Amino acid sequence: MLPTLTLTLVMLAYTSRMTRTSMIEVLERNFIRTARLKGVGERKVIFRHALPNALLPTITIVAMNIGWLMGSLVVVETVFSYPGLGRMMVFAVSNRDVPMLQMTVLLTAGIYCLANLTADVLYAYLNPRVRSSGVPTLDALGPITTGTCSREGTIDVASLADRGALLAGIIEGLASL
Repeated sequence: MLPTLTLTLVMLAYTSRMTRTSMIEVLERNFIRTARLKGVGERKVIFRHALPNALLPTITIVAMNIGWLMGSLVVVETVFSYPGLGRMMVFAVSNRDVPMLQMTVLLTAGIYCLANLTADVLYAYLNPRVRSSGVPTLDALGPITTGTCSREGTIDVASLADRGALLAGIIEGLASL
C-alpha cells in the first residue's frame, strides 16, 4: 500500500493541478459563454463541453509521466523491498543477467509506447476538431493521408500507425522469448 501511495500521490498532485488550471482556462473561453447564454445547464456545460477540452493537456502529461513512473519503480521497489519490474531490473543488473535486463527494458518500453498510443487515441476521441476532420478508423489504416500534426489542433494519424507497428514488433519479440 505504501509503495503505491508513494508513486501515486506525486503524480496525482501534478495531474490534478494541471487539470484545474486547464479547466479554469477552458471555462473562460467563448464557446462556454455561448453555451451558457443559450440556456444549457451548468452540469452539461461542465461535463459535456468544458471537461473534454480541459482533459486534452492532462492526458498528454499523464502519458509522458508514465516514463517517470517506470523509472521511479526501480527506486520505490528497492526501498520498500517490494517485488516487481523495477526490482527485477535491479536484480538483472546486479547479477549481470543481460537477457533478463533486455526483457525488462523491452517491457518498460512497450508499456511506455502503449501509454502514448492510448493517449493519442483518447486525444483523438476527446478533441472535437480531430473528430470532425475525417480521421480514418482503425480498419482504414492503409495509406493514411488525412490528419495533420500540430500542438494545438489535430493528431498525426500516421504516427498512430507507426506506434501500433512498433508495439506489434515488441509483442512479437516478447512472445519469442
